[in-house]
Amino acid sequence: MQFCWGGMAFHAGTAAGLGYYRGSYVTPAQDVAALGPEVMVAAIVEWEDKVLLVDDGQGGLTLPQAKVGREGATATIDRLLAQLGVTAQSGMIYAVYEDRAKGHQNIALRCPASDGAHAQGQFVAQGDAAIGTLRDPALREMMLRLGRERAMGNYGIYYGDADQGRVMSLGAPS
Repeated sequence: MQFCWGGMAFHAGTAAGLGYYRGSYVTPAQDVAALGPEVMVAAIVEWEDKVLLVDDGQGGLTLPQAKVGREGATATIDRLLAQLGVTAQSGMIYAVYEDRAKGHQNIALRCPASDGAHAQGQFVAQGDAAIGTLRDPALREMMLRLGRERAMGNYGIYYGDADQGRVMSLGAPS
């Protein structure tokens, strides 16, 4: 089918249309999410002065994490908390950062737990040596920062990449 408007011709057909997204031309048939970095969510499950860490599959510990799928970040974090067997809810965003080496955009959420029950992982005290042994330097620094902020009662949100960024203070909790 062909249309004319103002001296210009347009054609409508059965082929997929063309769009522009994140610096690339795409068709609606393409999975647009595949063009950008993977988005990962991490749950900072807190109970008392402890954080839940899980096996990283390499003999160490890490924060519970999951790749965000089509269901979105909220559903992914809820599913992750259910898999961990904790009674916790996603809370404030604690960090948003890019890890270019891994090709990930990371979102870390503080998830306060109502008790210490859990099916996976182990709760580790903030001052425990296990925090310092986290293999991922960005996660290790995030957990050390959480300990410092908890001691001061003043939290912030980190924004940047895995190596550098800034922390925007939220002030003292009410």
